[in-house]
Amino acid sequence: MKHWLLKSEPSSYGIDDLARDRVTAWSGVRNYQARNFMRDEMRTGDRALFYHSSCDEPGIAGIVEVCKPAYSDETQFDRTSRYYDAGATRDEPRWFNVDVKFVEKTRVVGPAELRGKKALRKMQVLQRGNRLSVTPVTAAEWGAVTRMLSRSQVIAQSDHDSRIHARISGSTSTVSVPSAKTERTRQIMITNLVIGSDGFVGMPLCRYLEDRGERALHFDIKRGTHEDARVVQMDLGTIDRVYFLAWEVGGAKYLYRGDIQFAQLDSNLRLMLNVFPQLQKARTPFLFVSSQLAEESDTVYGITKRLGEVWTRLLGGVRVRLWNVYGAYERSSERSHVVADFVWQALHSGEIRILTTGEELRQFVFIDDACRAFHEALQQRLGGVYDVTSFEWVPVRRVADVIAELTGVKVVPGERRGSTPITPMCGKVPNWTSRVALEDGLARTVALYREYDRHAAGQGISRV
Repeated sequence: MKHWLLKSEPSSYGIDDLARDRVTAWSGVRNYQARNFMRDEMRTGDRALFYHSSCDEPGIAGIVEVCKPAYSDETQFDRTSRYYDAGATRDEPRWFNVDVKFVEKTRVVGPAELRGKKALRKMQVLQRGNRLSVTPVTAAEWGAVTRMLSRSQVIAQSDHDSRIHARISGSTSTVSVPSAKTERTRQIMITNLVIGSDGFVGMPLCRYLEDRGERALHFDIKRGTHEDARVVQMDLGTIDRVYFLAWEVGGAKYLYRGDIQFAQLDSNLRLMLNVFPQLQKARTPFLFVSSQLAEESDTVYGITKRLGEVWTRLLGGVRVRLWNVYGAYERSSERSHVVADFVWQALHSGEIRILTTGEELRQFVFIDDACRAFHEALQQRLGGVYDVTSFEWVPVRRVADVIAELTGVKVVPGERRGSTPITPMCGKVPNWTSRVALEDGLARTVALYREYDRHAAGQGISRV
């Protein structure tokens, strides 16, 4: 993950505008070096400081996140735009932009205050003659700035709490003073590193953490080989917690294929051999997401997950076993899971074909419930192994029938009888229980897929 600083004149587009719009294209960049930063180096999940320039109070005014990688800047083709470029063509565009989303508005940290920090004296935005609107920010600089912002946030939060307490109590002369413990808690905005952040579970987990007011740093090979957790050395110095999700994973169609067992073994062993020693050295609290299949010995997936559990125990990490999770968007493929396959078939082929009779039993858990369980387990620093599931055995045919009823299609069962896994239960995460019933979760999943289809149709994107 990289960090950046993006400059904009608030009279044209400021942090308040982004807070209103939530997402915007960072268009209009007409410097080749700044363009190259966006086009060649920015990745989804990168964080940036939003810097107000050419105004009465210049400085850092907020934090944003790259939510779409570089694509052609439409303003270069718009003859009415001041950013029009007659030499650019759609076949050979000259200028590019990324999309950024609003993360938070901060107090304004001006250049004088930034220069007062030794760690920031070489920050590119502070250098004489710098006119770039897009500049890289080092990990040390990012850490220094966010610590400054966190400290100021404590004061604002304390004042806010005091005003609320005064209103609730009906008093305007006395307020509640936060305890020392509460004050220390507010001084830290927890920074999480999610290894495997851009996957089926990782993306919803990052959103969940951010919705809680925590930072979620993305790290995933899908963002580029510079984030290959099998080989890359990660900077864990400013990380408070790590969620270890990355794995060679997929549905039964993928996990049980005999011709790829060696490839799965190689990939998962390399992951462990690279990540676990770094966690041991940094002593960063972490959670390892295992699977109920860790009790099985007939697949590489199960065996390597069990080995990951053992390694996590030796390092004092937290272990949870995730059962059949659903509720996030997943394109139909060899690696997709059963609920995603059923919904995809229902919406795109008009029927749901089951590979088996559907009598076999499974346990499911909705993605939102799973994210809460992960957070709760790591928050409590739990020892032992805990299951993340609804603890309800459900026939696969029932899942297909519910989706069929929601979508108005028929179910075509197979002839082969499936098997119900005999998996011992380890126990439920304390202070956690699944909240989303299966029927409700499946309804929400179908609605999500339909929304994706509408968006894809509007963008001219193929669903296949």
